[in-house]
Amino acid sequence: KSKVAKIKTVSVPTPIQDYLQHCYISAMKEVALALQGIPNVAGFGTMNEPHNGYHGLKDLSRVWGELTNGIFPTPFEGFQVGDGMNLRIRKFIPGCCAFVCGCATASVNLNPMRQRAWLPERECVWKSAGVWGYDDGGQAILKRPGYFNNGKDWSQTYYIPFAKKYAAMMHKINPDWHVYIEVPPEGVAPAVKFPKISKSSKIANAVNATHWYDGFSLFSGNLQIEWNVDVQTAIPKFFRCSVQAMFNRQIGAIKAEGEHRIENGAPCLIGEFGIPYNAAGHHFRTGDFSRHAILLDMNFQAMEKNLVHFTIWNYTADNDNKWGDLWNREDLSIYSLSQRKNIIDGSDAEYKIPMIEDKKQYSKAYNFPVKTIRDKGIFELFNGGRGLDAVVRPFAKATAGKILHSRYQMYSGSYKLIFRRDPDIKAPTKVFVPFWAYPNGFEVRVSHGNFRIETNLSDHYGEILFFTPEVIDIYTLEIIDHAKTQAQRRKNYCRGLAFFLFICAVVALALALVYFT
Repeated sequence: KSKVAKIKTVSVPTPIQDYLQHCYISAMKEVALALQGIPNVAGFGTMNEPHNGYHGLKDLSRVWGELTNGIFPTPFEGFQVGDGMNLRIRKFIPGCCAFVCGCATASVNLNPMRQRAWLPERECVWKSAGVWGYDDGGQAILKRPGYFNNGKDWSQTYYIPFAKKYAAMMHKINPDWHVYIEVPPEGVAPAVKFPKISKSSKIANAVNATHWYDGFSLFSGNLQIEWNVDVQTAIPKFFRCSVQAMFNRQIGAIKAEGEHRIENGAPCLIGEFGIPYNAAGHHFRTGDFSRHAILLDMNFQAMEKNLVHFTIWNYTADNDNKWGDLWNREDLSIYSLSQRKNIIDGSDAEYKIPMIEDKKQYSKAYNFPVKTIRDKGIFELFNGGRGLDAVVRPFAKATAGKILHSRYQMYSGSYKLIFRRDPDIKAPTKVFVPFWAYPNGFEVRVSHGNFRIETNLSDHYGEILFFTPEVIDIYTLEIIDHAKTQAQRRKNYCRGLAFFLFICAVVALALALVYFT
């Protein structure tokens, strides 16, 4: 029998919360010092998806949260299992039963070996605090079900003081850095609201950097395009237009929180969004990620509709089909080693690029035809990509004014930018144009002013420089792929006709039933 090492207890003069936060902030200070001076470091996030844990729960014996997924013990059951008890625990199978009805459809035997989470001769800390214990018959009993519910606002009472200390440390190193503020993603902790931040909070340069995901697709393992579930209200949404409207509303709500709850408003940066590429796994065999591109484009559409900044999660250089992103079996990378291909012949590296004269200026409209080139470098640039039809899209890199509209339509290839010109800005508006998205060439149209395009053929893109010297309030720039647009019109016509015939058939069937009965 092995001897148990004697446990050494360390006492610190400050509460454990303050001590741990001091250690965390000090560690991040070393990171900030190492990265200061790098121009593309805009700031630091306080913490990735901070969570309130059990704080605010009124009853520790009940299932908590809205994203009920997998093996899901109550906090009280968790205490018991951690203390070495063997319990039968509910298991939620991702789907309507779990997300809409909140019903578990399976159960598992948890901790059959009766192992303890605590060291020998040490008691469960929550048992020591009197939260739970055992009765005379050895049965576990919950003594203080509302132990963690002190009635305080978690964001204001606990998160903001921490963020204030974090921001003070960062701004001592660089006062211009942003501080990215976030709370748990939608549906994960519904009781937690975005904090109110005023000048007295002393968190300068605050940015709302809340993360957002299509939770039902992420946890169900399916691409929920034609129907989905609002994880906040548990209401199903049917048809793609309804799902898209739900995405738009959710992103709009996140943006509004920063505008209304941070004094004088704040920019909104969706700190993470993305889709599960391991959903509906047959595509690993076929290499067809077109359905993934549809769902990812719907995510992008919600971002563009609300004019928010965003960062897609993620790019993992060593992702593969078996292990995904190498963290918790997640697979959200837009690149994978498993999707890489070898060049078999020269045609694999054939690409079409628009014929552009870099220094030539154009006005009103100009159509740029394409020519075919062979370039192994371009092949490698996109090799291993997944869902790139949605990822590789045009956008405004810098705008000489306030953007009013910026949308890309993946199916038609059309992009439209509308902005209100700021007369104090003399620099041109810059629009990124990836040639990947325009294999048929494209036409550029502007409402006023003139433009030219600077190309970067090695990276397969161009940059439109839109000059707006005229005294006009509203300017518009459009990029049009006529071939894609015509094809999309034909497809929409066929879909509309099919839907019309379906309605006619339903009406005819209903009339027939009425007539013959």
